[in-house]
Amino acid sequence: MQHFANPLHRTSESVYELPRVVSARIDAQAALRYLHTNADQLNIDSDRIGILGFSAGAIAATAVALDNAEDARPAFVGSIYGSLRSVDVPADAQPLFMAIASNDPMMTHHGFGLIEDWHNSGGSTELHWYSAGGHGFASKRQDTTSDLWFKQFIFWLESQHFF
Repeated sequence: MQHFANPLHRTSESVYELPRVVSARIDAQAALRYLHTNADQLNIDSDRIGILGFSAGAIAATAVALDNAEDARPAFVGSIYGSLRSVDVPADAQPLFMAIASNDPMMTHHGFGLIEDWHNSGGSTELHWYSAGGHGFASKRQDTTSDLWFKQFIFWLESQHFF
């Protein structure tokens, strides 16, 4: 198994407090504010605006939800191969969809703290823990069950009445 130098493996600092993550969170919140403010003009339902991210983007998407800014709150969060580290989740967290491969060398060695914390906060959680796919499985077909992540995400959105 190849090991990667990964700044996300820090133990003294939350991944959500890293400067790059904070910058990404601020950018994502600005985008959400724009969409919420202009929803009528854009002909979109502001109650169905969510956020989906992959890898570092998944961490940024989760950071947006954890910050819980009222004017930049997504209706749902999609985290594809994001961090599973335990966090403080705001009460009544929005629904969370998470997909990750068990053989992801970057994100899978920290237990299921995020999922447990999210659930315990009252947020709905959906976790897809695939047996294979590695980091980046959404970018290419691999003939593994992780190839189904997008169909499962769409079905989840439909079941949550977002789609």
